[in-house]
Amino acid sequence: MPFKHDSTGIDPMNTMPLMPDGWYTLKIMEAEEQKSKNGNDMILCKCRPVNEPNYQEIEIWHYVVFIPKGNKGDGISVWFRKCIEVPYGGNDVIDADDWVGKKFKAYVVQSTYDGKTRNKIDRVESLNSKVEQDDNVPF
Repeated sequence: MPFKHDSTGIDPMNTMPLMPDGWYTLKIMEAEEQKSKNGNDMILCKCRPVNEPNYQEIEIWHYVVFIPKGNKGDGISVWFRKCIEVPYGGNDVIDADDWVGKKFKAYVVQSTYDGKTRNKIDRVESLNSKVEQDDNVPF
């Protein structure tokens, strides 16, 4: 059924508010098992900031790709799993459902891609570790 909507004066480039660059505690609200464009296993984490009343509605999508051993970046998924305190050190069974509700520290940045600016996760740390720039794994 048709309806009316008055868009007079609305900027088409107006999007959701963005979080300023910085360290935040994020919580994984949803986790979906997927395949990357290269066919690797991947988990899409839909995260929200914790204890940030001004940014509660912001959702940051973070893709964790399981890169085969020996390839560049193969340790990134290991580091992320260590930070969210799920099995990470061996021949582990990965279940995205186990990731839901996990919290971690993330350095969030504003990134522009395809003409759109969004928040993305640049680095992660465990909630139990001290944030030290030299020890962070970049994403």
